[in-house]
Amino acid sequence: MIKNKYVEFTSLLIAVILTRVTDLIGTYYYTPDLAKEANSLVLLFGYGWIHLFVIQIIGIALIGIINYVSLYKTKVTIIESKELTFNEFLSMLYLNKVAAWK
Repeated sequence: MIKNKYVEFTSLLIAVILTRVTDLIGTYYYTPDLAKEANSLVLLFGYGWIHLFVIQIIGIALIGIINYVSLYKTKVTIIESKELTFNEFLSMLYLNKVAAWK
């Protein structure tokens, strides 16, 4: 498990960018005019290269944002009491207090 959040964030973002770029290169190599493309955006909506490129950028940005939020903006909840019922555990996990869980 990677301890450094910056390294984890950067390595995942680089991996996502590399996979998306290689996907675009492979698609262009085999079907430069997108005639044989099985992507539903191309088949159903008639999207071209510009549309696919923009969708890839939006996808990379969304994955980066989700990764950033999960690494830097989430708070780890540690529940120290060992004598909780399952319902009490859920209320501590989600509400941070023991409450009625219906």
